[in-house]
Amino acid sequence: MSSTSVFHWVKHLSVDKLTIEHRESEEGITNIQFTVHHNYLPSGNILTEVLEDKCGTYCKKKDGNEKNFIVTGKNLGIGSCYNYFEPTNCDITCAFINESYRSFFEEIIFINKYFSERKIPVQFDLNMKSECG
Repeated sequence: MSSTSVFHWVKHLSVDKLTIEHRESEEGITNIQFTVHHNYLPSGNILTEVLEDKCGTYCKKKDGNEKNFIVTGKNLGIGSCYNYFEPTNCDITCAFINESYRSFFEEIIFINKYFSERKIPVQFDLNMKSECG
C-alpha cells in the first residue's frame, strides 16, 4: 500500500466523530467550528528527513533543516486540541494532519478569504482533537 493510502486509511480508523458548532462573535460574525475528534493521533519520534519528505513545502518548521535530527511528537492527552497552524508544531502528528487534511484546510482558508473580501460575516475553523489518553 502506498504511503498516501496508509494515511488515508489510518485517518478513517482514527476518527470517532465530527462536530459542528456555531457562535456569534461580538463583532457580528458567525463562527462555524468543525472539530474532528480522533481516538488516535500519532505521536512519537521521526527522522527530520522523513518528516520533510512527508510535509514538503507544507512543513512549518522554523529552524534549520538538519538531517537525522529526531523530532519528538506530542502526547496530546485526553480532550486536548492540536493547533495545526502553530509554526513550532513540526512532528509526526503534524505530518499526519498535513497528509490527511491539507486539502480541507486549504478549502477553509479559501472560503474564509472569499467571505472576508465580500464582507460576508461568516468564518470557518477546523480543529483536530484527541479523545485518547
